[in-house]
Amino acid sequence: MQGLKTRFRRLRGVYIPGSKEDDAEYHVTRNGVDQDAIAKLLESEGFAFTIIRYFSTQSAVFQVLGTCMGLENTFAIIAQRSG
Repeated sequence: MQGLKTRFRRLRGVYIPGSKEDDAEYHVTRNGVDQDAIAKLLESEGFAFTIIRYFSTQSAVFQVLGTCMGLENTFAIIAQRSG
C-alpha cells in the first residue's frame, strides 16, 4: 500500500527532500539525468540520435498498466556519429 501511495505522490511531481527513496527516484530516473541536455550535447558533437521514452517498473502488473496508460518514466538513447 505504501508503494502505491508513493507512486501516486510522485506522479503528481511531489518529492520529499532528504528521503532516500525520493532522492534516488528523482536523480536517477527523473530530472537528475536530463535527456534534453544529452540531446543538445549529441547534436553539437555531430551525432544522429533517437530518444526513446517508455515506462518501466519492476512490477509486472504495473508494467502492463503503465504501458497501457502511455506513461513514460525513463528513456533510452540510440546515437551514431554522423558522417
